[in-house]
Amino acid sequence: MPKKFGLSFRIRSSKSINWIYQRNIRFLEDYLLDEIPYVSTEATSIIKKLINNKPSIMLEDLLKDQASFSADDIYSLMAINEIYVDINNYLIIDFDKFPIFLNKQTFDAYQNLEVAFKPILLKPSNVDIQIGRKVNWDGNVCTIINVGENVLTLLNNNEEVSELPRLVFENLIKDGSIKGISGHIETEKELEINKIIKSANEKDLEEANKRYYVVQGMLNGGNYSDFEPKERTIRDWLKKYRDAENLYGNGYVGLISNRKNQGNRVRRFQQEVIDLMKDYIINDYETIIQKKAFTVYRTFKQECKNKGYSVPSFNTFLEEVDKRSTHIKTLKKQGPKAAYKTEPVYYELSMTTPRHGDRPFEICHIDHTELDIQLICSETGENLGKPWVSIMIDAFSRRIMAYYLTYDPPSYRSCMMVMRECVKRHSRLPDTIVVDGGKDFQSVYFDTLLARYGKRKKVRPGAKPRFGTVCERHFGITNEMFIHNLLGNTKIMKNFRQVTKEVNPINHAIWTLEDLNFMLERWYYEVYDNTPHSTIGESPRETYVKRIAKTGLRKNTFIRYDEIFKMLTLPSTRKGTAKVIAGQGVKINYFYYYSEILLHPDVEGKSIPVRYDPFNMGIAYAYINNYWAELTSEHYAVLENRTEKEIKMVTSELRKRKKLLGLKKDISSSQIVDFMESVEEHEVLMKQRLRDKAVKNSLTVIDGGKSNTKELKSSKSVQKKGTKERKHETQLEAVKPNEKPLFKSILDEMKEQNSFMIYKEL
Repeated sequence: MPKKFGLSFRIRSSKSINWIYQRNIRFLEDYLLDEIPYVSTEATSIIKKLINNKPSIMLEDLLKDQASFSADDIYSLMAINEIYVDINNYLIIDFDKFPIFLNKQTFDAYQNLEVAFKPILLKPSNVDIQIGRKVNWDGNVCTIINVGENVLTLLNNNEEVSELPRLVFENLIKDGSIKGISGHIETEKELEINKIIKSANEKDLEEANKRYYVVQGMLNGGNYSDFEPKERTIRDWLKKYRDAENLYGNGYVGLISNRKNQGNRVRRFQQEVIDLMKDYIINDYETIIQKKAFTVYRTFKQECKNKGYSVPSFNTFLEEVDKRSTHIKTLKKQGPKAAYKTEPVYYELSMTTPRHGDRPFEICHIDHTELDIQLICSETGENLGKPWVSIMIDAFSRRIMAYYLTYDPPSYRSCMMVMRECVKRHSRLPDTIVVDGGKDFQSVYFDTLLARYGKRKKVRPGAKPRFGTVCERHFGITNEMFIHNLLGNTKIMKNFRQVTKEVNPINHAIWTLEDLNFMLERWYYEVYDNTPHSTIGESPRETYVKRIAKTGLRKNTFIRYDEIFKMLTLPSTRKGTAKVIAGQGVKINYFYYYSEILLHPDVEGKSIPVRYDPFNMGIAYAYINNYWAELTSEHYAVLENRTEKEIKMVTSELRKRKKLLGLKKDISSSQIVDFMESVEEHEVLMKQRLRDKAVKNSLTVIDGGKSNTKELKSSKSVQKKGTKERKHETQLEAVKPNEKPLFKSILDEMKEQNSFMIYKEL
């Protein structure tokens, strides 16, 4: 099939990949994909002049002089081959080891000069100059029997002794007259000596050292009476020393105790019994049924009796169970998620591609978490539950690029809002976004947005939190160092059975979503951003700024935060299009949307691209004549500022009621509107509406401005407040949004006490 379309493929192993070249291409990707990288004539002239004055200048030295040019100019010249670099053998991020040349001819000339004037390097000698080593001297096998400071003594096979000055011996090695060898017998002896020493524990070696001092004293003319051990014991040590000396050429190993090898180590049970016991452990004990060990043992015991075998004890059975790998047992009994913590760690012997990237915005992680704090409504004082926060964190600098706070559980809306905030703050998106396997990251809208701007998505393995430690550990820091210091935090709920009404966080909640959003912004973008990080050794902002100065700002990848980008972050229908029906408009999520532009004969009866605002279901957008036109819903008065979440709750409730009544599940737009206007909607949607309103008040990425919480309290709502609500309002009176004395004191006090610890991350 591939040949039919002119396609082919070739399988290659990772060994054949040039990882240096791959990392360099990834580094220069932004400049290579740019159609015409722009570098001013002045900057080009200055850079080439610096290289010409010092051919093979290192990139580090070139980056130090950025008064008249930037790092982007250097990398752009590399991409268009205005200057020459060897990206096959030198790594760009090794700035102090990456040479730059004016052209390839200069590079080749320097390579040839280096080879021509390179001193002759002798190959490492294969002769280990130690006593007992054998060498081949012009065909004769000799043993080194003495190594002095200036003279070496050799013993040949005829037991003739030769003395050579050390300098002469080394010259003979360089000339190749003397070569190192390892005889087969000698190799076996060395292996045996190493085996004996490695098998000895600390106590054995300590005892061998004491014996050695006694033996050396006797060999140097001492008497038995000079030492504490008995004469018979000393004679035994001397014999073992001499035997080991004759056998291994080293008497010390004979003094190492062999007591650990004493006793009969042959199992008394026949092999059939052992095999049967292993079979029961593997196939009956290590299963998802998770039988007790004694239950399996009883079955095994009966099987042994039926076959006439001698029965091992239960302790023997348990010892055999303990011999099995803990990871294998957990994996077979409880599954891969439970066995994850005992999974063997993979050690990367060679760093091919850094897991955190080489620069900021190369790899970013996006994830969500529910914060440990109860919030209240700013208007009624009613408890609205715990909020969710979504963050985008840069893997290289550990800097928080964007965040989004909401009451709604993770969804594509949270992802889109984080992307909006990132573009609004930094005018760009990361090259690679690492996410988990959640449905919110698998939506068509999310993938379409990434594809539109040429970004990559990587999904980390499920149930393996180590792959997301950059986010997970930061969530722990945010909760422990910030959220758990606020009134109404739910840390105590971990032991919810011990929680009484007096200490229940719901009864002590005073924070609103708007106020918490204000403080989170300070925490993420000021406090955490400027606090030294234990992994990188400096603050995330410092790391980010320094690395950007070296790796380039990459303005050619900037994304304009305009209406077009906002439109791309809005969701669409499953098809992405909707058919224009004359006189009615286009149907999106049960409702018809209309505008006079739909009367144009070129679009009537055709399917056109559409999108809708999940935070205002009263309007939608259609792509007509190369621009997005705003459409108005037929039920605009009811749907204005109603969120998609609210509509979904209504339709879900209607389906439940129709199912109970045995009616058809089909729902019309009029039924939804009638339900929302009825008294019943007060019970179902009141809390969700309050949550949505709080999110809108704190949302800065939709309209580009910050909410003013002073306007949240209307006189009408104040009159309706009860005693509990007035109490909450009284507590908040001293905490006016524009002044924030309480918030400021909390942060200042914690900063003085160095409470904002940043835990070590991978």
